Amino acid sequence: MNRHATNSLTTARLLAAACTVLFAVAALIGAGWSIAAATPTSPTPSSPPATWPPGAGISPQVMSSADPRSGYAGADACKACHVAEYDEWAASRHSRMVQPIKPSEVGARFAAGESLSYRGRTFTFERQGARYFIIEQRPGQPPVRHTIEYTLGNRRIQHFMARQRDGSLVLLPPSWDVLRGEWFPQEDIVPTGDSGVEPVQVWNKNCFGCHVSQGRKNFDTATLTYDSDWLGSGTNCETCHGAGRSHVEHFEAVARGEEPPALVSRGPVKRQLMPFAGEAATDMCATCHQNRYLLQTDHAPGDPFFDYFLTALPYTDPPDSPDPAYYVDGRTRRFSNNSFGLWLSSCYLDGGVRCIDCHLSGHSINIESNPQLTPAAADEQLCSRCHTSLIENVADHSRHEAGSEGSSCIACHMPRTVSGVKATMRDHSLSVPIPENTRDYGIPNACNQCHEDRSPRWAAEHIQSWFGDIEDRPAARKLRRRAAAFSAAQHGEPAGLDPLLEIVRDPEEPFLMRANAAGYLRAYSEPRALEGLWDALVDPHPLVRAVAPLSIAAHPQGRTLLNDLVSQLSDPSYSVRINTAFALANLGVGRAEGTLGEHLRAAQDEYLDHLELYADSDVDQANRGVVLALRGDLEEAITAYRTALRLNPAHADARFGLGVALLRTGARAEAVRQLEQLLEQERDYPGLQAILTQLSGRDPR
Repeated sequence: MNRHATNSLTTARLLAAACTVLFAVAALIGAGWSIAAATPTSPTPSSPPATWPPGAGISPQVMSSADPRSGYAGADACKACHVAEYDEWAASRHSRMVQPIKPSEVGARFAAGESLSYRGRTFTFERQGARYFIIEQRPGQPPVRHTIEYTLGNRRIQHFMARQRDGSLVLLPPSWDVLRGEWFPQEDIVPTGDSGVEPVQVWNKNCFGCHVSQGRKNFDTATLTYDSDWLGSGTNCETCHGAGRSHVEHFEAVARGEEPPALVSRGPVKRQLMPFAGEAATDMCATCHQNRYLLQTDHAPGDPFFDYFLTALPYTDPPDSPDPAYYVDGRTRRFSNNSFGLWLSSCYLDGGVRCIDCHLSGHSINIESNPQLTPAAADEQLCSRCHTSLIENVADHSRHEAGSEGSSCIACHMPRTVSGVKATMRDHSLSVPIPENTRDYGIPNACNQCHEDRSPRWAAEHIQSWFGDIEDRPAARKLRRRAAAFSAAQHGEPAGLDPLLEIVRDPEEPFLMRANAAGYLRAYSEPRALEGLWDALVDPHPLVRAVAPLSIAAHPQGRTLLNDLVSQLSDPSYSVRINTAFALANLGVGRAEGTLGEHLRAAQDEYLDHLELYADSDVDQANRGVVLALRGDLEEAITAYRTALRLNPAHADARFGLGVALLRTGARAEAVRQLEQLLEQERDYPGLQAILTQLSGRDPR
């Protein structure tokens, strides 16, 4: 295994020695689609005072020039010249994801007699003119009257949001099933099994980035309140085409017969979007149609995806999850994660297929408005563009009569194996049926979806008789290897190590799967696992290089790669640099000398800027405290730890970090109080008893 050049490092000894617990397994997991535990509902109205700011979309025309979003013009400005495109977009669901409550947007029945019982509560529904209310009744408590401010969704499911006193917009438990015409509890979206934890979705904490355009959370850490705003409901024109104010001003001047201003880049304008080639085309769709973590705002068409987002990978699924987002072969199982599926496909990796090659218009995204997506039409209009000979000889290829359902490309290669809310969706990985994985891992396959009365063994025998042994079919062999590797790795079983190493080093594997293998390698203490992580550090794809530092930091012998890890501080990808800064913090590295120190400080600054997006997260405030304390910014670290504890007084690591930081500033008495409070809260916290004994001057023996 080759090594990078050795570097001289300086660690902050006290915190590195005392803080033995990682504050998060991955830098961005805590910033992802987290569901906060509910606090008991107060027997008072949830509606804020009448003076509370509306928090709705704001007009680009009234925005300060100092706002980074001042280069946006708004969808109405596009309409003046692009009427047909605007009308097509305005009729699509992209334009209407979140809407202020109004009768034209409400499909649910708010009427006397409608009710929903859920977890010992009863919800009833009321309308007063253009105002809508959901009334929550708990046994023995006064009713709580929730004033609805926004609807979310309108195609299959419609949710309803109420503003809390802290400005958070919360999805209320009852949701409306548009297709079935009935109320249901939205726990169907985020099942909790028998955990007893009730999910509360705070929309403007984590979810709003894809439901509105150019949104800002605007969380105030002084008051712990939100003042969120956005420029457009739904996905507006400039989300995909880039900020357009300079474009509008230029052509407005032309229309007036004036000398137009130069078409210069104002804000994130990089280039025109449609038609896009290669990765940039799917990157735009992936900003929403993928489980991902936001790294920084203001992504624009053409910007490197992994400078702004980090894909959520299967290794982050808890092994005992009652409803995992991925199957153990790495394919998507839950939600609208279609770009992840496409990025796994040979159509994308080898053929360069983009989302808009099948979904032909980015303005009209409604499936029912795209007849080319029906199984029969897709074969002739879409698949045949690359697979002409297979379409012409479809009966020989599919072993089903031409024109039958079984002969459809989509039926075999895009089965409905992805589950949404009360619906199923097609798998976009365009893979091949592997009945053996159904038998061994419970992963559904297209054959047995149709032939429900037959066994996976029956299907496997037929496929083998038609196409040969699985070892002679490269696509099938890879899916089989992934399932074996990832299912074993979920539980740290030794059998997973060899196939993980094969995957992480195989350039023929999709970058998503190489990155996932790197994520799982942290579970293996053998030196060979570290060798695989070193290979991941020098992978050509930024996602693989971004995951590798997190696994190295979580690995029991991760410090042996410390000098290799620091070279990633100057990586060209933003995601690699900030994950490396986080990983080094978890390894106790806060400062370094010379040029290396400059790179470390710069990456730390980027990581701290990233954490501003998650100022409302106690986990990420604690992460902020760790980095600041390690590099010697103790007062700022203390502020971050205190904010974490105001957000969550039970955050043990934040209280420990606060105690240590206070000790380093000389505030011994308060430090002891914090550590003693932690002892009452968590008596088995690692090393705490010994520290308190030492501070008290007692003999630890």
